[in-house]
Amino acid sequence: MVGELGQRIRDSKVKLQWLKIDGYTDRFGSAAHNEKLSQQRAQAVLTALQAEGVTAQRYEIHGRGAADPVKECAGTKATPEVIQCLAPNRRVQISLQ
Repeated sequence: MVGELGQRIRDSKVKLQWLKIDGYTDRFGSAAHNEKLSQQRAQAVLTALQAEGVTAQRYEIHGRGAADPVKECAGTKATPEVIQCLAPNRRVQISLQ
């Protein structure tokens, strides 16, 4: 998926001024762990885009942890069903300008 996005950006011939990547996690784990994990997730996407030849004048990456969930799921324990339900919250959002 990152490769396809990188190719589309390169093919557009648009010079990016700003590339912002926000990483997110699900609600399980400590806040500190989730912040670190989400930061690593965002960094991995940036590294993959750069490997695809995507360049920008300015880069921003942020680890947002469990903030702004896109899906709420019942359950307080990390059972396989709850972890699967929370999968959409483990994501990266990319903004381009």
